[in-house]
Amino acid sequence: MKHLLLALMIAAASPAMSAPQGPWPEEARGLGLPKAEWILVVPARRLADGSVSVWNRDDEWTGQWIVPRQTPAGVRTVAIVGDAEDRRMVDGTALDVMDASVLSRLAAKYRAPAVAVAITDSRGEVAVAGWIKGAGASWIEASGAGGREGSLAAMDMIFTGGGGEASFDVAITGQRMNGGWMEYRIEVYDPIIEDVISQISGVEVVATAGPQALVVRVTDGRDVETALRSAGLSLRN
Repeated sequence: MKHLLLALMIAAASPAMSAPQGPWPEEARGLGLPKAEWILVVPARRLADGSVSVWNRDDEWTGQWIVPRQTPAGVRTVAIVGDAEDRRMVDGTALDVMDASVLSRLAAKYRAPAVAVAITDSRGEVAVAGWIKGAGASWIEASGAGGREGSLAAMDMIFTGGGGEASFDVAITGQRMNGGWMEYRIEVYDPIIEDVISQISGVEVVATAGPQALVVRVTDGRDVETALRSAGLSLRN
């Protein structure tokens, strides 16, 4: 899934979301992303109240990542503990929604081809999300006891060489009834696609729903898939 996709993640985490992955959506689990030459790692912790703590240099989990290590498949990883600019750029909410605009700036700063977020919780369980610009994001739970070793293995499972650049234009990631209309949440993988959708006859854009996501309704009786494809857009299944 692209531009993270990690759709349905508009709301911040709540105490009910006790697993380390928090609100990362099930449909993003295990999606294959392209292989990366190396991976920039952001270690973080899911707190008891459901929020995400990041850039805590005193956290034992952060300390485990200071010395660079390779994944089992031999991919180099470099973890960052966050300077002042990183702290302004990336907070726990951005990681909960895997904000593509934020991750893109972080990757550009460090010239990283891929970013991985490794989140642990008080039980020591770990979930890892991977992100590549243009290919989107995926996540997986670390196997076994988790920890750093499980996290590195999870990165190999995410960055498998699957996915690819611009394999589709949009994804329908939610729907709701509102005032008698069926409305759809559309995730777009290039900002220019937003303009394309706004110009489709019979499609009304009623709201934005986070970075590169729109809420639309179809007013001419067509189903939403047909309306989007009429503009030459490819849909993620």
